[in-house]
Amino acid sequence: PDRMIVFVSTGIGSPEWLAKDLQQWNSTVYSVDHSFTQLHLAGQKIDKGRIANAYLTYLVENYNNLPEVVVFVDGCSSQYVSKTAPDYNRMEMIRQLNISSIQKTGFDNLRCLSRIGCQSEILPLRKPKDEFNTPEVAMHDAWKELFQDAMMPRSLATPRGAEFAVTRTKVQKRGLNDYRRFWEWLNKTRLDDDTAGIIMEHLWHIIFGRGAQYCSEMERC
Repeated sequence: PDRMIVFVSTGIGSPEWLAKDLQQWNSTVYSVDHSFTQLHLAGQKIDKGRIANAYLTYLVENYNNLPEVVVFVDGCSSQYVSKTAPDYNRMEMIRQLNISSIQKTGFDNLRCLSRIGCQSEILPLRKPKDEFNTPEVAMHDAWKELFQDAMMPRSLATPRGAEFAVTRTKVQKRGLNDYRRFWEWLNKTRLDDDTAGIIMEHLWHIIFGRGAQYCSEMERC
């Protein structure tokens, strides 16, 4: 089948379930360095910017040779996934993926959480600014760099986690230079990795043509 799983992991090599339980999918693994988490007590999570970097690297490197459907999976995060069996949860999400729906719509989030999942909003035009919400404050300038003259929405909302499926056709609605620009912004921004990553989490659905507030309907996933 012309399907690919892009799995971002702190480990080396493929998780066993990718080859054993999802044989109908091809897969590629991007490993991120997690040695920095040992440097201080607060460093207990993978910087989200590294996840987005892996996704964008795949898109740039494979833009002209993409499979029909690509699923991006963040294996570094346990958010919204059972801590006792995270791999099983991800395996089931992919197994139950509605390929027909993805082929029709072009993009969907793997996390179908009803409207509750969209309550984590970023309001880039909020006045006065919420100075305690670093990603929201940074979104205004980030949007201009990433999307240039495109109108900035008043609200951005989508389930957290940055795990989604997208078709080749939808990816290629944007030119390769767009993805190069996104990658360059991520790698040159002065924002910390975590803030930059949260910004990207709130923009994948925009990049792939969805509205500013987008949560998949439970019954449609």
